[in-house]
Amino acid sequence: MNRTAVKSSQIREIGYDATTQTLEIQFIDRKTGNGGGVYRYAGAGPHLHAEMLRLSATGGSVGTYFGQFVKHLPTTKLEGDEFVPLKVARASGPSL
Repeated sequence: MNRTAVKSSQIREIGYDATTQTLEIQFIDRKTGNGGGVYRYAGAGPHLHAEMLRLSATGGSVGTYFGQFVKHLPTTKLEGDEFVPLKVARASGPSL
């Protein structure tokens, strides 16, 4: 998937596949400042990708938008040559 560089302190690049509605994000490695982990978010509508690009171009917060609208989507992480599902933390509720 082709990715586009964005202006963000947390996110380096984003890409989108409209056929599978998958948003791909490469984060910034906080230690080196270079490219870090690559994650894919399933079920992402095209508006999410478009808004992240718009925010990058206008000086908005791409990272805050990610946290509010993308982070909760089903996620896979690139490990080696393949994407593997991440374990989903379940919210703890009252015991019955």
